[in-house]
Amino acid sequence: MLGCDFYYLFKKSDVLENRLRQLKAELGFIDNIVLGIHIREGDSVFHHNKGDKRYKNAEDIQNAFNCATKVENKIKDKYNTTKIIWFLAADSDKRKTYAKEKYGSKVKYVDGPIEHIGHPMKGNEDAGQLTMLLDYFLMQESDFKLYTSPSTFDDAVEYISLGKPTVIQLFYRNQLS
Repeated sequence: MLGCDFYYLFKKSDVLENRLRQLKAELGFIDNIVLGIHIREGDSVFHHNKGDKRYKNAEDIQNAFNCATKVENKIKDKYNTTKIIWFLAADSDKRKTYAKEKYGSKVKYVDGPIEHIGHPMKGNEDAGQLTMLLDYFLMQESDFKLYTSPSTFDDAVEYISLGKPTVIQLFYRNQLS
């Protein structure tokens, strides 16, 4: 019931639908299996809560990518395909750049500023929140989802996804060994 409510309350505008359709084609959502990866570093990325120490360890970030590689390999084996892309929704441009440099063209993401919906920076609200919404809906449309730390963003994605059984959650360091 919550998913249906969510669809009704947050119906996409025509502009948003068109932008999503365009991005899905550009990013490769149509022809590939999509592993959506959400890396949430914490509110300190958004400058309003410097005390949030969530997910600052580089080892944690690398563990998330190691897990994504393992999940990708399982998908390859199960579906006998190499047509797999990673859609990365991250609150840090640094993580997006790192992933693209290390893992290459299979890493896809939305370019643009990211803003916390509750604490946008003055003058960046619309662009930053549009990027966040695009990340949100593209995560929802991913075939498999990897959530790397607890987040209300992930909870909301799952509400609108109606709880598709394609979720992997990593909430603790060294859980991947």
